[in-house]
Amino acid sequence: MLHFNDRVLNFEHLLNDTDDQIIEYIQANFEDVPHMSVQSLATQMFTVPNTIIRLSRKLGYDGFSHMKTAIKEELRELEELDAMQNLKKTHALLDSQKIQSFNTMIHQSPRVIVYGIGDSAIYCEYLMNGLRTVNKKCEFYLHRHNMLTELETLTSKDLLILISVSGETSQLIELAKLAKEHCVRTIAITHLCDNTLQKESSYSLYFSSPPIYSRNHNITDPTPIFYLLRHILEDYWKSYK
Repeated sequence: MLHFNDRVLNFEHLLNDTDDQIIEYIQANFEDVPHMSVQSLATQMFTVPNTIIRLSRKLGYDGFSHMKTAIKEELRELEELDAMQNLKKTHALLDSQKIQSFNTMIHQSPRVIVYGIGDSAIYCEYLMNGLRTVNKKCEFYLHRHNMLTELETLTSKDLLILISVSGETSQLIELAKLAKEHCVRTIAITHLCDNTLQKESSYSLYFSSPPIYSRNHNITDPTPIFYLLRHILEDYWKSYK
């Protein structure tokens, strides 16, 4: 099940200033909202019930009652999510229209470059090799200086895909900013959180797998990441084989 804050991040492109104010109130009074009527919440926000109901639906709920029920369930959940819950959350985050739009951009781009560093390199190679199986030209550069050189050759028709679990990898943020200066489209693939990379990129796709370290070793669960990438590839293979 997607949590309230996850929904806010996932559907932020649909929200207006009034929605943001209501969301801030709900977040500040999270335990009280399930006990409020739509009228009482609307009164608190100096608006009308229909505004609250529309916001609920923008966030993917059936309506205000569904949102209250979901918040009640969320309050009952354990703070720690196990691996299966992360996979279920990643599945809930899958948006077929978003993935189709993503793949349309890949298909229409003369050049597609995938970039990630450290432990994210394996995800980049997986996506690159998957696209190459249907003869889609896709490149992956392991070293930063090669990536910076290639970025200079990209045009507004090309596409740069950046993969980072945390969304705070400085080298990828630097590339996203440079790409923006060169009018090159970028897609950030990150863990579902408010992060710098998704803010600097043109588009975002999310999985649920928070960064986990033990004794300075990265033990982040890769399963949800590969799960998202596999869905992207399967949709691409079906559409453009």
